[in-house]
Amino acid sequence: MEPTKLTVLLQVFDDFQHILLRYSADYTMQIPKKGFVAQYWEWSQKVNLVQRIIEDEESIEGEKQS
Repeated sequence: MEPTKLTVLLQVFDDFQHILLRYSADYTMQIPKKGFVAQYWEWSQKVNLVQRIIEDEESIEGEKQS
């Protein structure tokens, strides 16, 4: 099966969350680890951006199916 744009975006989202977790103080991913504040905020912004792109793509796919 050929990957769709949405499946690729979801994989990227999972990868970015994994990276963010590495820079987070705990599993909630709300607080950066000491010494990694810049990296935490960079990856937090990337996760949020990909999440918004996924939401946009889901709404586009939902409109196509209607």
